[in-house]
Amino acid sequence: AKLRPNGFAIPYVYMHTPMRPSFNGRNRIRTIFVSLGCVLLFPFCAPADGQPVDSIESDHSTGDNNMIEQTEVVVIGAGIAGLTAAYQLGKADDFDVIVLEKEDRVGGRTVRGEHDGFVYARGTEYLGEPEGLLKQLIRKLDLQLREIPSPCDAHWHGGQFYYGEDGIAAMYIEQSSLSDYNRFVQTIQKQADAYVEANEFKPNGKLADLDRMTAREFFQQNGFGDIYQQNFNVAARGLFGASIDEISALSFIPEIAFDYYDTEPISETRAARLNRDRPRRGSEETGTFSFTGGIAEVTLALQNELGHAVRLQSTVTSVQRDGKEFITTYRDARGNLRKVRSLMVVLAVPAPIAAQIAENELTAEQRNLMNRIEYAGYVTISFYTREIVWDGAFDLAVEDGHFFTDVYDATWIQRQYDSSVRNRNDSIFTVYIAPRSYKDRSVLNMSDQALLESSMADLKKVFGANIETKITGQTVLRFPYAYPVMTPGAYARLRQLNDLNARNDGLFLAGDYMIYPTFEAAVDSGGLAAELAQEYYDETYED
Repeated sequence: AKLRPNGFAIPYVYMHTPMRPSFNGRNRIRTIFVSLGCVLLFPFCAPADGQPVDSIESDHSTGDNNMIEQTEVVVIGAGIAGLTAAYQLGKADDFDVIVLEKEDRVGGRTVRGEHDGFVYARGTEYLGEPEGLLKQLIRKLDLQLREIPSPCDAHWHGGQFYYGEDGIAAMYIEQSSLSDYNRFVQTIQKQADAYVEANEFKPNGKLADLDRMTAREFFQQNGFGDIYQQNFNVAARGLFGASIDEISALSFIPEIAFDYYDTEPISETRAARLNRDRPRRGSEETGTFSFTGGIAEVTLALQNELGHAVRLQSTVTSVQRDGKEFITTYRDARGNLRKVRSLMVVLAVPAPIAAQIAENELTAEQRNLMNRIEYAGYVTISFYTREIVWDGAFDLAVEDGHFFTDVYDATWIQRQYDSSVRNRNDSIFTVYIAPRSYKDRSVLNMSDQALLESSMADLKKVFGANIETKITGQTVLRFPYAYPVMTPGAYARLRQLNDLNARNDGLFLAGDYMIYPTFEAAVDSGGLAAELAQEYYDETYED
């Protein structure tokens, strides 16, 4: 880590001339252009919810391309990967960092809503037990991790609800056999024990065959019948926006294993005693976590820590190399063209966007690999209700063939940990609408009314014809770049991309597409990018 007298970043402007002084030392002359009120108290001027760049800074650089702001690191994208990279570099390593985010909020697909005292997730819903960097961040940010109360999962199949671990096991046993169910669990556990992330994958190793085959082929080769293929097809669509005919078997293993990592074989005696009734809320540990205000507590806390370094409504148009340095060009909320000179750039946006804005600085091999990364979109609709519609489990997965894949009780976690809302009669539930194929973008283009009508038709099948009378309003949210799809061969390709990312040239990639399409993997990717940036700085600029 770097040690400098100043403990925080101060934006400054660099007048670009052919004979410019190097700015890799610690004694840098800075022309401060933040408002006078923030000069002395800069660390305390950061708004909790961020501001567009033009509302933070003066306008005197607008339109003058020779007036270039200067910093050490530009992070493009304020999803969890970008925020993690910026936090690690700006806070832990004391770099001057600017984060440029196109949207008017941070978080990417990690977003929450607020409605009449309820705070609820509208994108990323849950985590496994945090480890590594994510665990460290939660501790440093002083956030209160909450275990999601049981039952975490339920299934709707054949006109019947199956609740919790026992109920879901009973469903599979009824639809296949006890021996098939036990064999399925043991097979998944065995494969999960050997699993490695994409950045550690060995193309000629034991897992290569699983990377090359589809999840459907994995089910078929192992003799897992229709009930497994149908239900896990729904799960794949809900988790990845793609079917089991489209994702690699290896990519699905960790998500399936998440529900079975400690499951013991079921004997015939125990199978006969499986609890098919709705279990008591909170009666078991789930190993599944979030926060009272949803996972967005993490992204919002990171934004608050970074303060004015995060610039919303800032659309990057290009990144260009200038010697060892980089010029990032972007438009602010008013449409003004701005430029920032930096030592390093972290690209923490979806792969096709990164490949476009840094087209001339990425190698042909990088661009080729990134252009092969496909993205799936999805839509969520949060319904506000005058009475509780669904509170049987945190997540209800429906059988294949419905318009949506899952119904979440959006108040499930808050009711457990916030006594002020625990006994309220009104509620919120959220449906996740995923395409049948990642290649199908039609759900993103449907009107709100069409989405509502299609959702309501299937909600009536599950909850009864009178459900419409209980709904008081709704909010629709679209995610065009929700998930990078791990198609067959993805791990081999991503291993190559991660190796190229470590070549230490000052431009670094970050995002879940580099490792795995989960919140935790995106955190790790941001952390890895920060480590690479620190190593590059040490090798290139430190005496």
